[in-house]
Amino acid sequence: MNEVYNTQPEQAPQPQKPSNSLAISIIGTVLCWPIGLWGLLKSVKVNSLWASGNHAEAYKAASSARTLGIVSIIVGAIVSVIAFFASLALQMAVLDEIDEIDDYYYEDIYEDYDDDDYYYW
Repeated sequence: MNEVYNTQPEQAPQPQKPSNSLAISIIGTVLCWPIGLWGLLKSVKVNSLWASGNHAEAYKAASSARTLGIVSIIVGAIVSVIAFFASLALQMAVLDEIDEIDDYYYEDIYEDYDDDDYYYW
C-alpha cells in the first residue's frame, strides 16, 4: 500500500503565441495602403492582446492581420498590372497622335516640293 497519489491538479498546456504577420502587413501596406494599413494595425495589436491575457482576441487579430495582408498584396498587384497596361496604352496613343501631327505638318512641305524641278544625272 505504498501508492503515491498526485494531489496537485494538472495544469493545462499554455497556448502558443500567434504570429502577428507583421512582414506580410508591411508588404501589403506598400502595395495597397488602405487595406494594408488596417492589417498593420491589427498585427501590431496582437502582441499587446497576448500580453494582457486576451488570447482569443489575439488569435482573432492575428488571423485578421494575415488575411488583410494577403488581400492587400493581391489587390496591390492587380492594380499595379492594370496601371502598367493603362500607362502603356496611353503612351501608344500619344505616340500615334504625334505621328499624325508630323504627317500633317510635313504633308504641306512635300506638296510644294516637286520632283520635276530637279534633274537627276
